[in-house]
Amino acid sequence: MEYISFARLIEAVYLPQIIYTVIALTLSCMSSHRSSTSTELLTAATVQVSSDNQSPNSGNPENTYSDIISSSVHNITVIGVYMVIFAIAGNLMCRYFSGDACTIISAYLEIGSGVPILYGMDISTKIKTALILSLTAFGGLSALFQSRDMIRISGLSFIKYTTGKTVCAFLCFIFYMMFL
Repeated sequence: MEYISFARLIEAVYLPQIIYTVIALTLSCMSSHRSSTSTELLTAATVQVSSDNQSPNSGNPENTYSDIISSSVHNITVIGVYMVIFAIAGNLMCRYFSGDACTIISAYLEIGSGVPILYGMDISTKIKTALILSLTAFGGLSALFQSRDMIRISGLSFIKYTTGKTVCAFLCFIFYMMFL
């Protein structure tokens, strides 16, 4: 079994994301229309978050603590539900469909169950490692849906976020396969 050093792991996961970020920021800055739209979205998101944080009972710490606990329980429950749903979907895919492509697709549904699926595949260690690193950069479809509400509240585009995660995952795979 071949192992990847920690330094190479960090390079493989973060360097493609840094490169993507620099390119995306450069393209964004080159377009004056996008920058004004981004400023308007950021301002709208700030106003939305500010107004959401003001409650009629904001002076009462007990209500604030209760709201925080309630919100935390809700968020943890939502995260758990998404993890379970996508893990079950991945297991069902592997059970009823065969082939490496189906196995790889099912692994990208949920990272917690996806990494062991990829690790157990009978493929070359280099491809297996590249797929696992790519899944790590992507986070799984479950993680995208877990983030969806927070992204929507911020005023950012879920499509752009998903596209960015997908591009970073693809770059991570290619970077590892070509340079490491």
